[in-house]
Amino acid sequence: MNYCKVSGGVATKYTLNQLKRDNPDISFPQKLFDGSVDPTTLANKLARFQIEPYTVPALPSYDEKLEHVVEGAILKNTGKWVQQWIVVPLTTAELNRLTAEKTIDQVRSDNTLKALLRMGPEGIESYIDSNSTSLASSNAIMKKLATLIWLLAQDQMND
Repeated sequence: MNYCKVSGGVATKYTLNQLKRDNPDISFPQKLFDGSVDPTTLANKLARFQIEPYTVPALPSYDEKLEHVVEGAILKNTGKWVQQWIVVPLTTAELNRLTAEKTIDQVRSDNTLKALLRMGPEGIESYIDSNSTSLASSNAIMKKLATLIWLLAQDQMND
């Protein structure tokens, strides 16, 4: 069970262990903490300390490519305390990180890019000289090299 302490209409997460720590001069029966007290009796005893149960609903649906979910406040809804969820857009940095991870996965599966990474500067130059035979093939090579440069720049910006 999840509990919150209510003070001034504001609920904050709270545990039964915190109740013990916050009230060292009170001797609480062990059955209060081991789950053997019926829920109504437990709720009545905890209410004396402004402690209420709250529920945690399932996460809302959201687009993992553009958003994430964070915990909101615990609010009273139709007489019961409920944990709120907030769907938040990803930041530019988070979107860049996801793009970089996707690009890294693409690089790992692209045999040409893997070969270019192993070649070093002279090998890359030789590869370009022998494989840049048309505008289309030159564009393809430039796009692959631009991908590598972008990944390196992301690494440098994150250091």
